[in-house]
Amino acid sequence: MPARDGSGGYWAGEWREDELVAKEFDRDGVRVVVSIGRPVPFPGRVGWRCRVRVDRGTRFEQSQVVAPTEREVLRLALDLVTGRLLIAEAELLDGATACGEELRAALDPDR
Repeated sequence: MPARDGSGGYWAGEWREDELVAKEFDRDGVRVVVSIGRPVPFPGRVGWRCRVRVDRGTRFEQSQVVAPTEREVLRLALDLVTGRLLIAEAELLDGATACGEELRAALDPDR
C-alpha cells in the first residue's frame, strides 16, 4: 500500500508486508484507497485483530476489528469496508492487490 503523504492522498508506492488486501479506484471523481491488514493474534490474549484503512479524497478513516478467530476477524474487516463503501465484496476484491492463497485460506470455513 502506498504511504500517506499528508495531503489527504497517497503516493504511488510499494505493497506493504502487513497488508492482505489493497485497492485503489475512483468513485464519483474521488480517489478511494482501501487497505485491509493481515489478521494478527493479540499478544498474550485470546483473539485476533485486523486493521482497516479507507481514504476517500480528504477523508481518511482507520479502524481495527477484533474477533475470536482469524477467519471471523477477516470477515468483519471485509464487511466493514464493503458496508462503508456500499459495494459488494466481489467488487472490492476484483482487481485488488491481494495475497490470494492466504486470503482464501483465511476465509475457508473448513479451516
